[in-house]
Amino acid sequence: MSRVDELEKENFDLRQLLEISKSLNSTLEYNRLIDSILHTCLAQLRVLQAGVFVRREADHAELILNRDYIGFDLDHSISYTIPPNHPLRQHLIDKPDCYTSEQLHAALPADTPPCGLSRMPYHVVVPLVARSDLQGIIVLGRRIDDSAFTIDERRYALDIGRLAAIAVYNAYLFDRATIDSLTRLKQRHVLEERMLELFKQHGEPGQESLSLLMLDVDYFKPVNDTYGHKFGDEVLRRLAEIVLQHTRPVDIAARYGGEEFIVLLPNLETQKATEVAERIRMAVEKHCFHHGNEELRITVSVGVAEYSPPIDNLPGDLTARADEAMYEAKNNGRNKVVVSRNNRPAK
Repeated sequence: MSRVDELEKENFDLRQLLEISKSLNSTLEYNRLIDSILHTCLAQLRVLQAGVFVRREADHAELILNRDYIGFDLDHSISYTIPPNHPLRQHLIDKPDCYTSEQLHAALPADTPPCGLSRMPYHVVVPLVARSDLQGIIVLGRRIDDSAFTIDERRYALDIGRLAAIAVYNAYLFDRATIDSLTRLKQRHVLEERMLELFKQHGEPGQESLSLLMLDVDYFKPVNDTYGHKFGDEVLRRLAEIVLQHTRPVDIAARYGGEEFIVLLPNLETQKATEVAERIRMAVEKHCFHHGNEELRITVSVGVAEYSPPIDNLPGDLTARADEAMYEAKNNGRNKVVVSRNNRPAK
């Protein structure tokens, strides 16, 4: 390759890296970012298999293979994790490079214990190092043409890894600022900001209705007092999962405080929102919690309110009406769904 050709290739690679940087930093939503990293690897490095080890949550030190890996045929009975104190992690921080499986094996001490990475049929690993810490590891497998990575290609992969590391770190920061660490639902302020946006947009095309659910766990204090806060936390985590299972991607579910949850339902009027609330209520009622050998049932009371311009001047007005309906459900025996009196059909 002539020097002119080399310069042209370097220029092309720099332009590609600039576009990759823009793409990876265009989202702070964690799952979308992982998907973007994987597909960048498929396209730019011509591989058929790609995966990313990252932290399950922002506060967790353990690295785990993200479930959105592509192409690898893995044993699902195995836990593909890398512990916080594993020698591999410190080595990749101290000597960040694009390693083949053979090179990495030779670089680590002979007594290095196996981990999730060593149980994968990978060809190359790319560390994601940012802020002097290992943010994750890209794992690359078989290539489209079954060729080995050249030195230039491995250098290019490492450049992609550096960009991905910064994006992952930024996503962690965003996660800590917007996600409730216990339930993995949005924090209250995120929902309130979105409500304010939707209030401003109301009346525009596509914003025909807006509903809100307020959920509260029935008799939660006795559960905490009897079985302990650890079990109470497990109840809240499971309830959050149930809420997410019965809502749409466009909906926003948040932890409002304590054992209260709030769900914003864009483009759903009262009847449809009530159906969502009822599905959540029944799913919670049917779920069986276990504390040792004891089985427990938990219920929720739900209030439903639909945005009404004459009475809802601010997002707090809509929230207050949903909250009032929820307390009406409490006062009427609990484990009920109640619609705000302002949204009930006229008799």
